[in-house]
Amino acid sequence: ADYVPGRPGPDDADSFAREKAELEASGYTNGAEYALALTNLAASLGAKGLEEEALKLYHQAKAAHERSGSTNGPAYADTLQNIGDHLNESGKHEEAMALFELAKHVYESVAWQETMSYAVLLHNMGLASFRQGKRLDTEKYYLGAVHSYRAVLLGEESPQFEELLRHMDEADVQVPSPPPSPRLAGFDLVDALRQGKLNGLD
Repeated sequence: ADYVPGRPGPDDADSFAREKAELEASGYTNGAEYALALTNLAASLGAKGLEEEALKLYHQAKAAHERSGSTNGPAYADTLQNIGDHLNESGKHEEAMALFELAKHVYESVAWQETMSYAVLLHNMGLASFRQGKRLDTEKYYLGAVHSYRAVLLGEESPQFEELLRHMDEADVQVPSPPPSPRLAGFDLVDALRQGKLNGLD
């Protein structure tokens, strides 16, 4: 099984459920492939709004990843993040942060800092910090999330980024301006005028 990054759609649930059933029928429930099947199925059930069923599978996926030793990849980190997200929403912020910190370490170990998963993780860490009254941590994680969303193709157009902006406004954290484009970054207006490069002066 290949890991499906991000959030599989609700229409994917049936195929992942079949894959899970086939692996169970063959007795192959201790390997990384089974852990990946559980992670993908959990994500697709979450996309269908079946949060409790998804959470149960995420816990099973976490255990399966740990049994198989597949704890150094993004599938395991996504699993930790999704369990942590549920804990965060349930008011268990310290427990959530412990899982978020572990997920962050895994993402960074595989250079996943410029992915949607990592951006959402920092966003979640900022939200957990805000709910604990930790102002400096809130700002640090929210600003890191902004940077990561901007590093992802169309990340600033995602509903997750819009939600981040609402949370930053609630926390009174200012959104930094986007960095200048590479073309404008090295553009010196005065120098251009001197060389007659503007307004048709050539």
